[in-house]
Amino acid sequence: MNESHANTSRSITEDTVEMSTDEKYLFDLLGFVVVRDVLSKEHLSIANAAIDAQALTRSPEYFHDSNALKGENSSTRLSANKNLMELSSPSCDPFREMLAHPKTIPHLNTILGEGWRLDHGPGLIAMDKGCSGGLLHGNFDNAPYFYREGKIFTGLCVIEYLLADEGPGDGGVCVVPGSHK
Repeated sequence: MNESHANTSRSITEDTVEMSTDEKYLFDLLGFVVVRDVLSKEHLSIANAAIDAQALTRSPEYFHDSNALKGENSSTRLSANKNLMELSSPSCDPFREMLAHPKTIPHLNTILGEGWRLDHGPGLIAMDKGCSGGLLHGNFDNAPYFYREGKIFTGLCVIEYLLADEGPGDGGVCVVPGSHK
């Protein structure tokens, strides 16, 4: 392996369940892939009830003197005071399953190679309707990315689970294509 890519993982065997060819193409093109209907209604119900029961901390304002992304409701909340996987069962169960959900394992295997692990997190971003927007971020030179001979090589991958339906005009997640690879 090239020394400049020494921190990327690549251990795929013939038995490894991977992403489809179309998903690999879209991930290489966009830097993300959308996987629909991963969590069951039961998991969503338990996860949302567990979050609702937590005392969440208010996030800092990122906008200083700018009003560009400030909302009428300033209750943007980031991270729970307690790690959601440390809650008692059954509250922790859906969050623990999200770490290695059967529907996301092929994606993690393809992107990171077998033997991946939780590096940091998990995090929670919870927002009330009308809250302030989030801070744009990028330029992660510490997570190399390249695609060669049908294989993805990278040192970092994030899975974001949406725990509520989002439709046009609702806000929510925004990923700029190519910005996260």
